[in-house]
Amino acid sequence: MPGGVSPLMDDTWDAAERLLTCVHQALAETPDGAPARHCVVPGALVAWDDCECDGGQLTVHVVNSVPSRDFPFQVTAPPFDPGCLYPYTVVHLVVTMLRCVPVQDDRGRPPTCAALSAAAHTALSDRWAMQRGAVCCWSDVDPLVRPKVLLQDHLSVGGDGHCAGSELHVMVGLKNCLPCVVPEPPPTVVDVVDGGLGDTYPPDLVDGGTGDTYPTDLIDGGTG
Repeated sequence: MPGGVSPLMDDTWDAAERLLTCVHQALAETPDGAPARHCVVPGALVAWDDCECDGGQLTVHVVNSVPSRDFPFQVTAPPFDPGCLYPYTVVHLVVTMLRCVPVQDDRGRPPTCAALSAAAHTALSDRWAMQRGAVCCWSDVDPLVRPKVLLQDHLSVGGDGHCAGSELHVMVGLKNCLPCVVPEPPPTVVDVVDGGLGDTYPPDLVDGGTGDTYPTDLIDGGTG
C-alpha cells in the first residue's frame, strides 16, 4: 500500500475473529460448553436476541480505535510523523458472553436460590474461560509481528431479563508502520550541468538566466 502502511481494516477484522475463536475454544472446556451462536457483530451495543439458543451467545465487537505512539495510550499532541501512521492503532474490542438465567415464573414467584446459584457458577466459569482465551490468544504468533494485548475491565451484565453474563474489554495494539518509502528528490540543475561533481555556476554563466541547461563540455570543457 502507498507509504508502506499496513492494511488496518483487515488487521482489525482478523483480530476480532481471532479473539472470538480463542474465547470460544476456551469456553468449550467449561462444564456448560461453548455456545453454538458465536459471531463478530456490528455496532456499539450487542443485541441480546438469542441468549437462550444452544447454550448462550458469544459475540465480539469493536468499540473504538485510536492512534498510539506508546501502547496503549492515545496520541493527543504533536509531534506527528509525516511519513507514516503512528506505530500502533489501539483497537478496543469487547467480548460478550450471555446465557439464559432463571427468572420468576408465570405466577410471579422468584427462582430458587439453588437455580440462581447454579447460574452464578456458570457465569463465573465462563468469566475465567474468557480471560484465559483472550490472554493466550496471540501466544503462538511470531513476536516480531505479534500485536500487543492488554485485558481491561471484565464487567457483569444482564440479570433484568432472561439473559445475563459478562463482557470483557480487550485492547489490541496493531502495528501500523512498515519501513516508510522516502521518495528520491528530483535532479537539480547542478546534477545536469556538472554530472554531480558538486561544482556550481551562476545562472547567467550557465544559461544566461533563461532556465536552459547545457552539456558540461559546453561550460567547462568537460573538466568538471
